[in-house]
Amino acid sequence: MTLLSDPELLARLVAVDSTSHLSNLPLAGALADYVARPGVRIELLPSPDGGKANLLVRTGNEAVLAFYEELGYARGSSVPIEKWLDPSKRGGA
Repeated sequence: MTLLSDPELLARLVAVDSTSHLSNLPLAGALADYVARPGVRIELLPSPDGGKANLLVRTGNEAVLAFYEELGYARGSSVPIEKWLDPSKRGGA
């Protein structure tokens, strides 16, 4: 997918109705498609009913980090903390 300007990306994202009672799969899929490129690890973790999903885009690949830095993003200092109800679903870290 072609890189979009910030306003173009924002317009595309807000055009997807992601009201909480609806599925977020169209939005998660659009984001996954947009960030998909070699070296990017993307994982959709579906809800039990399959109607929603969490989107994980994993970092650690210097080429991917450089790509986002070129877009104006900066590396943050936050550390995510997680607890999985079913550790077998965690996958690779």
